[in-house]
Amino acid sequence: MTPHPDYRYIENTRSLDDMPSHLPREIEHFSATDRELENKEVASHGRGDREDAFSVIRGARERFGRRDRALRGEGAFGGSRRTPASGARPRE
Repeated sequence: MTPHPDYRYIENTRSLDDMPSHLPREIEHFSATDRELENKEVASHGRGDREDAFSVIRGARERFGRRDRALRGEGAFGGSRRTPASGARPRE
């Protein structure tokens, strides 16, 4: 039987120092092992702080937004480059 983990501390976590000391190591190990199982190369660049994490998240959201807009055929400013079904020309 596996014991149920206690995640009550998560509500008050603002930095790695607020977590149990073993948890960041477990997360890092899980991430590395998960990638190795997929036969993907893994490179750890260490751990950053809260602002580093938010910076990575913002960058990923921006890349996803650009990719998503490109897949939908939208231009750089969000306007569609496609001709509407009505045959009217799109506004520039």
